[in-house]
Amino acid sequence: MAASAGLTALEAVNRILETVGEFPVTTLPAEVSPADTTSLAARAETHLYRETKTVLTRGWPENTQKSARKASGSTISMAGIYAVRGAGRDSRRNFAILGNELWDADAGSTTIETILASDAFVHLDLIHQLSGTDKDNFEMAAAATKEVIASYASQTFQRRIQGSAQQDAFLMQEQSIAEAYADRNPMEADTQLPNVQPMLPQQWGNTGQKPEGE
Repeated sequence: MAASAGLTALEAVNRILETVGEFPVTTLPAEVSPADTTSLAARAETHLYRETKTVLTRGWPENTQKSARKASGSTISMAGIYAVRGAGRDSRRNFAILGNELWDADAGSTTIETILASDAFVHLDLIHQLSGTDKDNFEMAAAATKEVIASYASQTFQRRIQGSAQQDAFLMQEQSIAEAYADRNPMEADTQLPNVQPMLPQQWGNTGQKPEGE
């Protein structure tokens, strides 16, 4: 699959290097022969891919799959999945990832059973990796998501290498702008039955106590 628009990994690495006053590089350190693993540029590339994983774990439109159906009755592979939760009728179930398999925390098992005998599937919302390689996992992200990733990588890199409080404040501003323009998954409301019992009686104000003299 081709890379998306926006920053390339090389451009992102050079942006990170700028935060500590370093000159840009013309080739990604990992693609130099032999591969560069010790320079500041190499460390910047490591920060970029580390933050890529961290940011993508939050779930974005390009790596979120809603209501995926997985066959139940056995183990379910979660290879290439960052996070999972139940969807639809399985939304109240407590799922997690154990190793590379779906874990049913309520049942304490990786053997996943359906809650309806008539349906042999479990329904899940999945947050995927975008690729098997670190570079492509960044480059296949949406352009606005790349900006968020690069902003976090720039901040953490600057903190580790230079530790300038003033520069950190500037980078936080850039991070806020990137976050503001990034596309996100639509918010989901947790539906509730109408006319439910209030937590406190409302006719006597917020205290829930009957006024004196009544």
